[in-house]
Amino acid sequence: MGLFDKAFDKIFNVEATLVSILITFGQAIDACEKGNEIKLNEVWDIFINSAGHLTDGGLISETALDVLVESSNFPTNHTLTLDLIKIRNSIDSIQKFVEGNKRGLEIAWSPNGLGTVEDLKPEFFTDKLTSLAQQHYPNFGKSQLDSAFIAVLAMFVLTVILDSEQDSRSNRTSRRMTAYEFALRWISEWNHA
Repeated sequence: MGLFDKAFDKIFNVEATLVSILITFGQAIDACEKGNEIKLNEVWDIFINSAGHLTDGGLISETALDVLVESSNFPTNHTLTLDLIKIRNSIDSIQKFVEGNKRGLEIAWSPNGLGTVEDLKPEFFTDKLTSLAQQHYPNFGKSQLDSAFIAVLAMFVLTVILDSEQDSRSNRTSRRMTAYEFALRWISEWNHA
C-alpha cells in the first residue's frame, strides 16, 4: 500500500526522508499562510493526518513526530476542521487515485520532463496538479481554499525538487517520487474530506 505500508520500511529506513518531506509540506503551508494572509486550517489537518498515520503505522517514531511538529511551524492552538475519520475510511479510494496517477507524474516531472530546474516556477506544478484534481474530482477548484491548497502543493513539490538537485541520482529519484506520491495522496484526501 505504498508509503503507508510497514513492509516498505523493512526495505528502506525511511523515517528521515518522511519527516523531511512532511517538514517541507508544513513549511509550504506556513509560507502560503503568511504570503497570502490566510488561515489554512484544513491544509494543516491534511498535514497532521499524514503525520499521525505514519506514526500509527510505525514509520516514524513519537520523537520524530515531535520534531516534525516543531520544525514545521504547526499552529500551537490548532483545532481540526476536516473529518479525518472520513479520510481514513476512504483509504482504498485514495490509494487507487495515487496508484492510477503516480506513473504520469513520475514521467512528467522526471529530470527529462522538467528540463532545467532553474527555470521552474510554482505555476508549472499548479497547472498540472489542478488539472489532475479536476479530472477526478469535478467539484475541485471552485473555492479559494482549493486554490490555496494547490499553491501549497506546488510550492512543496518545487521545494523538494530544488532541495534534491544535489543528491545522488538514486536519492534524488527516491525523494521526488515520495513527494509526488504524497502530493497525490493529499489531493485525494482533500477531496474525500
